[in-house]
Amino acid sequence: MTSFTIDTGPTFSPLRDRLPDWFLDQQPDTATDAQLAFTYGQWLIAEALRPKKAETVRKHLLAAWWVLPIIADHHPEVFDEILCTFALRVEGVEA
Repeated sequence: MTSFTIDTGPTFSPLRDRLPDWFLDQQPDTATDAQLAFTYGQWLIAEALRPKKAETVRKHLLAAWWVLPIIADHHPEVFDEILCTFALRVEGVEA
């Protein structure tokens, strides 16, 4: 019996492995976890500001709940901005 190995490419990090492909396609291959956390955090903020219902904004935040601790570790100021932006959006305050 012949054995073989399927090369699925390098495993970068738990963060990179879980981020959406459409997001990673827009980032350089050399981006660090800190850079990815910052950029994804900025995307979450932009999503919270888009004109849609608060329920939709809430769903986006909940879908990204797993990444918030990573963002907080690398960029606490971005984490704070995400939460503040969400809270203001839910309260109906326009940025």
